[in-house]
Amino acid sequence: MKKYALLNKERIISITSEIDEYTARKINAVDVTNFNVKVGMNISEVLKNPSALREQAYKTMLYAENGNPLILWDSEPITIDAANDLWAKYAAENHPDANILQELIKAAKEYIRGLYPDEVD
Repeated sequence: MKKYALLNKERIISITSEIDEYTARKINAVDVTNFNVKVGMNISEVLKNPSALREQAYKTMLYAENGNPLILWDSEPITIDAANDLWAKYAAENHPDANILQELIKAAKEYIRGLYPDEVD
């Protein structure tokens, strides 16, 4: 069973396993199943490294900071992970939408990498 953190800005205000993945995405809850978390912690401190932050964003981020959807598909914002699932389906069928999704995924990942770049010494 997955465990989700509900946030107020960066601060964890509640931890629950009572919601499903769809609901978690809608309310921008963070999957913290593999982390030791407590209410009051700062989510950035929990996730700590840029790679973990990017992976979390791929699972949950629907909108850029400017309010525009990262990926808009069939008039709905979707996460990168959801887009990857759709891409696999279309690619398996050799459907032309696979190429469109590939470009949208690439652009969304570049945006997220800009938010959470690898640390350079």
